Amino acid sequence: MSDVTPKLGIKKPLGNEYVTRQSFNENWDTVDQNAASQTELDTHKAKQTMHITEEERTT
Repeated sequence: MSDVTPKLGIKKPLGNEYVTRQSFNENWDTVDQNAASQTELDTHKAKQTMHITEEERTT
């Protein structure tokens, strides 16, 4: 049985497993569902909000 990545649940076939086209396509569907679109990225970059670390937030 394949392992999966902790954040996105991408299937990682074991060394003795064959990769099927269906499994490959499911992984890309997962990536596509979790990736930001170009419009979302542009909107985020246009915001003037500065990203700070947790440490900076508490000092």
